[in-house]
Parts: sequence; structure tokens; C-alpha cells
Amino acid sequence: VDFDKAINLEGYKKIFVKSKWSLVKLGDICDLIQGVVFDKKDKATEETDLKVLTASHIDLDEGKVRVESPIYLRPDLKIDEAKKLRKGDIFVCTSSGSLKHLGKFAYVDSDMDYYAGGFCAIIRPKDEKVLIPKYLASFMRYTDYYRNFVDRFKGSNINNLKLSDLEKFPIPLPPLDVQKKIVEEMERIEKEQEEKEKRINNLQKEIVEIIKNIENQGYNSVRIKDVKAFL
Repeated sequence: VDFDKAINLEGYKKIFVKSKWSLVKLGDICDLIQGVVFDKKDKATEETDLKVLTASHIDLDEGKVRVESPIYLRPDLKIDEAKKLRKGDIFVCTSSGSLKHLGKFAYVDSDMDYYAGGFCAIIRPKDEKVLIPKYLASFMRYTDYYRNFVDRFKGSNINNLKLSDLEKFPIPLPPLDVQKKIVEEMERIEKEQEEKEKRINNLQKEIVEIIKNIENQGYNSVRIKDVKAFL
């Protein structure tokens, strides 16, 4: 039987999550890792092995990591390897002038040779035998609970989502086999969506080609009022 549960956010309105599964705080089952903070003097003038991704590399609409134009840091800097993005991580924006971008995140589907940058963080499940990373990402993306949670941290100028606040985000934790089924269903739906979007893009390209062919054949444009059939 479904029932409402709530976690008090100490001064913020309570978040209610309707679930028949036990609720747990994100910080109890995940490590939350602050991104690399660096100064301008730490930036390299050429490409190095120390590559950093920032909030601008998180695709808001698709929830994917974009690696174009990373920030390169000086090779002599010492950076904690835990801040490097790994398969199963959730790469999240924790500070933004836009509430729309605050909390946006991307699921990392393979190990990456990039570090999370400042104003970002990594959500990393402590034990995948307890929490499947893709299940967490699906819950955050396809329900309203996460967005409603983030919206409560609106600031007057810059919106900030502290790790200490993010740790309190409540999620339902079903058994592992249920998590797997949810992930499988989400992946099936996402695949169908990608195939449909690909089909739409191909049809749009065909339309453009048809128009170009018509133009190349030298048809003269006419005004509707000049065509007797419309008079």
C-alpha cells in the first residue's frame, strides 16, 4: 500500500515522497564529492591531461555530458582522483545564476578522463548492490520530486545547492530486482524515443533536400493573387 513519507529540511518546506518503499537520505547511500576549484592562474595555455568539465558541459535537455572545449589545467597541479568522472556517476550543477540550471545533471555512462569542475559535484553511489546508479538517475529525471527539492534553494542572485542540503534529498529504495526492472523499462523507453527522434531528423533533412531540389530546378516564384485559380 502506498503512503506518504516526509523528511524535514530544517527550515524548508517538507518534501513528501509517495512510496511503498523505505525512504533514505541521499547522503546515506551516496558519496557527494565537490568538484575541482581552481584559479585563473591554474589554467594551462595549451592542452594537458588535466581536463575539467563545468556546468556548461551538462546538457539540460538531454541529461548528457558534452565534452567540447574542456578547461585545461596546469600539469603540475595535484588533483584528487576521486573528482574524476566515473561510470555510474551523476554530474550535477550546484551553483547557477539561473534557477532553471541549478541542479541540472547528467548521468555518466562510462569512465571519463575528465574531472568535475567548480560549482559542480558528483553523486556517486557507495554500493551498487544497494543502489543502482541508473535507477537513481531515472528517479531524479522522471519524477517531480528532485526538481521540487532543488527549487527550494533559490537565492536572491546566485542560486546554490549545498552538498549538505543535497545529502538530505529523500529517495525510495526498493529491492535490487525492482530497481533493475525500473532501469530496464526506462532504457527501453529511452531507446524508442531516440529512434523516433532520429526518424524525425531524417524526415526533416528529406524535406530540406526536396526544397533545395525545387529551387535548383529554377521554378519561378509567383504571388497567389497572380494565379487565376485563386481569384
